[in-house]
Amino acid sequence: MCFNYDRLLERVFEVFRDKRVFAIKMQMAESVLISRIENKTQFRKEEIDRAVILLGIEHKNISEYFFAIENDKKRSN
Repeated sequence: MCFNYDRLLERVFEVFRDKRVFAIKMQMAESVLISRIENKTQFRKEEIDRAVILLGIEHKNISEYFFAIENDKKRSN
C-alpha cells in the first residue's frame, strides 16, 4: 500500500521552506526522508511523532498527513 504525502510536503514547505531543512530538524539524512516520501520505506512511529511536533500537526489530523491512501490513477501516470 502506498501513501500520498502531498499534504505533508505542503506543510513541510509552509514551515521550513525546504525538505533539506526539515530532514535536519528530523535528525535524518535527506535521502532517508525522500525514501519515506517516495514510499520506498515507511515512516517509523518515532519519526511521525517528531514530525507532528515540528510541523504543528494536530493529533486528530495525523492520518491526513501520513496515512492518506495514494490514488491508483496518480501512481500509474
